[in-house]
Amino acid sequence: MQRYPSLKFTIAGCGCDANTVLAVFTETLCSRIQVIPMLSSSEELIEIYRQHSILVLPSYFEWQPLTMLEAAAMRLAIVTTNI
Repeated sequence: MQRYPSLKFTIAGCGCDANTVLAVFTETLCSRIQVIPMLSSSEELIEIYRQHSILVLPSYFEWQPLTMLEAAAMRLAIVTTNI
């Protein structure tokens, strides 16, 4: 994010409040990060997908996350690993 000053980042469905999430980022980056602790509907998730170009999924427990299929259906580039 420091390398690309116009980059914005959304953390959605993390289950943590914004202050907890933002505490791990520098103060200058926090203004460019939107935290959405919980998603209340499929429509809300679809709108988040529409506003973005890339999905980064640090999944720790799913075999094949539905999130990746949803993001692919919305034509997002997907970045993930098996670890």
